[in-house]
Amino acid sequence: MSSRTGGGSGDLRGGRCKGNCGGLRSDRRHIQDRDIQRLRDNVITKLNLEMGNTPEIVDVALRIVQDEVCVVPEKREEVTTEASLHMVF
Repeated sequence: MSSRTGGGSGDLRGGRCKGNCGGLRSDRRHIQDRDIQRLRDNVITKLNLEMGNTPEIVDVALRIVQDEVCVVPEKREEVTTEASLHMVF
């Protein structure tokens, strides 16, 4: 988790923080589904979810109802700024 203004994740309910970002990956190595749900329950500022483009992660994003989404590659082979991402809708 990171705060957009450097206020730290201790300011989840407002304070100096303008928003928080959580990155959910398919392998769940850094953050789990329950962590994203806890963020959604506690963040009253904007919640940005950085997520891979897999059906499982898209389902989590639809369930959580975050304020912003940033689609990021899961693997080095995935093309990003040089072309496009294959999106699952």
